[in-house]
Amino acid sequence: MTRYWYLVASLPALVKGAPPPLDARRFRTLCSEHLLPADLAELDAVLAGAGTSAFARAWRDADVQIRNAIARARAARHGVDAERFVRSTDALDLALARRVQDALGAADPGECERALDELRREILHELARPEPFAVSVLLAYGLELAIAARQHARDAERGRVALASLVDGLVASSETASSSVTVPQP
Repeated sequence: MTRYWYLVASLPALVKGAPPPLDARRFRTLCSEHLLPADLAELDAVLAGAGTSAFARAWRDADVQIRNAIARARAARHGVDAERFVRSTDALDLALARRVQDALGAADPGECERALDELRREILHELARPEPFAVSVLLAYGLELAIAARQHARDAERGRVALASLVDGLVASSETASSSVTVPQP
């Protein structure tokens, strides 16, 4: 197994709540300079949601379980059948399902998303831990970098503006639709 001592040691730390220290393109460039072609292909695949390594399979299983637990909780809250939203998986981790439930119990949607992201980060760290300086550490770092970028892109003010725009659009289309409806006179 190839070890990437220098590359792993030289990556900037990902600090919880801080903007990502580098973007995905820069990370990919760094990896392309150091990884064996097969490992680089696996990195690309994992970042695209695929991959064939044990790490990739374990990550997909955990991610599917998280998404399924979220779908079940949301479906239960709205009184609909969750099974049409649940993806098939052979993996079953009741502790993970409980951790998702705990995250979903957060006081507000932003805190819920942060808790779920933190859960994902913990899983990535657990998956990378057995083989320090192996490609799995770089796979985990790339996925964690994506989580950090997604978190940093969330902005309350931009969210309010986007919501206001959506509501304005719905109101306008509703007004247009109601003004074009003619009611027959008796």
